[in-house]
Amino acid sequence: MPKATLDYAFVSQARCLPGQNKTVYYDTTISGFTLECRASGGRTYYLRYRDPSDRLKQIKIGGFNDVTIAQARKKAQ
Repeated sequence: MPKATLDYAFVSQARCLPGQNKTVYYDTTISGFTLECRASGGRTYYLRYRDPSDRLKQIKIGGFNDVTIAQARKKAQ
């Protein structure tokens, strides 16, 4: 579970770690805000949270090419 400050400089260079199908980077400032990098090269923003029943939920915010990091951070907040 790598953590990083998800800003444009990091996100534009982020890649999947070698030998893995996907790598999820957790933001250090917004709780639950993540960037999923896949081995195919795709990158997607998500927001993870726990519902009132304590089940883990995940909402897709958008893909790297569809949503800017500023828009993704605003939606995550």
